[in-house]
Amino acid sequence: MSKKFTPTPHDAVFKQFLSEKRPLKISLNIWLPDEIKALCDLDSLKVESGSSC
Repeated sequence: MSKKFTPTPHDAVFKQFLSEKRPLKISLNIWLPDEIKALCDLDSLKVESGSSC
């Protein structure tokens, strides 16, 4: 992983974390309420590049 300066290090952490499917799936399993998880297929998650912001 290259080290480069970012004025928003917290943003860089989230972007890195969300770019990997397994840690994201594990976290969603832990933090989402059961009612929401029942509506989701976490096995269908896929990583896509880009930003909608």
